[in-house]
Amino acid sequence: MNDSKLEFMNFTMNTTTVASIDFGVYYRYEYTGFATIIANLIILSVIVTDRGLRERLLLYFVLAIGDILNGCYFGYANFMRLQQMKDGTYFIPTSKWDCAKKFYSFFQLTGTQFPALIALLISIERVLAVQKPIWYHA
Repeated sequence: MNDSKLEFMNFTMNTTTVASIDFGVYYRYEYTGFATIIANLIILSVIVTDRGLRERLLLYFVLAIGDILNGCYFGYANFMRLQQMKDGTYFIPTSKWDCAKKFYSFFQLTGTQFPALIALLISIERVLAVQKPIWYHA
């Protein structure tokens, strides 16, 4: 058995081997999501406890919330994928609409787009701070 792979399963559909799955990849996604949530909770707690940081780092606070949503997507979506694999329903074809109706799609959309929007706002704020310092500090 290959040491880099945690668990193998051969799934068959219509007497054809579909895939040999390395579950370790999915577990690593869950661990990444969990680590993202923990790291951003630490960031939030540091910002919340200091009044000066709350005023200066408001956009970073919101960015950390968006990253927590992204971590929730990593963890929850991969948990659901593992459940589908264990139930034997992972390889059943689904429509785009059925996939979009799954609950983790909310986390995917908000967790990926919201932090990008906040990063754009942070960039605009930095440009204004450099280009218009008097207006920015007024």
